[in-house]
Amino acid sequence: ERNRALRQTIGPDHRAALAWSRQELGTTHVALHTYFATSAPSAALDLIADAKAAHVRKRLQNTPWADLPVIGTAAPFRSGGRGGPLNFTDIPAGPIRLRNISDLYSFPNSVVALALTGADLADWLEQSAALFCQIAPGSGDGPLHDSSVPAFAFDMFPDLAYAIDLSKPARFDGDGRLVNPKARRIVGLSHDGKPIDPAQRFVLVTNNHRAGRANAGRKDDPFPVVLSEGIRTQDILADYVRTMGSVGAAPRPAWHFLPMPGTTVTISSGAGSLPFTGDLAAYRPEPLAPDTQGFRHYRLHL
Repeated sequence: ERNRALRQTIGPDHRAALAWSRQELGTTHVALHTYFATSAPSAALDLIADAKAAHVRKRLQNTPWADLPVIGTAAPFRSGGRGGPLNFTDIPAGPIRLRNISDLYSFPNSVVALALTGADLADWLEQSAALFCQIAPGSGDGPLHDSSVPAFAFDMFPDLAYAIDLSKPARFDGDGRLVNPKARRIVGLSHDGKPIDPAQRFVLVTNNHRAGRANAGRKDDPFPVVLSEGIRTQDILADYVRTMGSVGAAPRPAWHFLPMPGTTVTISSGAGSLPFTGDLAAYRPEPLAPDTQGFRHYRLHL
């Protein structure tokens, strides 16, 4: 009797919430997933970075920053780990609904844009590259990812092109501390087909958490904040999909690992990852036995 009364009380609100979450915003031509987003470019992260960059470009029109290149960023918030083998974004090609937005972008962060130099961009990417273990050339089946570094700290810049040299030690540790000042993993950093000048100015689109953390260690010389309106990334992403109507494309080949012939590494991914191994084609992925938790494992040839 009490359960029936409870259902009658909350029923209208529950149905309203379902109707809200099922609103169709647009469609995607490709599946949007994060099964391999820490090992190769990702269509899902491309979409997030594009939405953020488009918003900032529009808002910076007729400002002193309008002529600077705007670089979008995205990180794979749902990438397994402690969240388990189901903790991955997996939106099939077809309709994108409002509930999918929180799957693509899990946190209520707001968009913040900073003014950086090319040298700053390179260091930002070096901090992201702390996610990877140092790999000895010719070694076999060592782990690609450092389990002590969270995947959500791995920012990708789809608007740039660069390679990651896994044979080098990480320049920064997982907390962003400079630990190997002479080490550089980021190779061939370029924009629009041209090498980036370390002194060149850019606008980097990130979120309030990342921006705050970046400037916390630069109290005497913080990155200038060129846009911070408190608008949630989820809202910007939803508006972008609604405005575009149709989104999604094959991942842009923005970044890759430098080849290491005769070297293999292993990665883990989610239970539904097998159909998407084409994203790893450059590394000739080999499925390995799943573990007792439900994670799938793969061997990659560098």
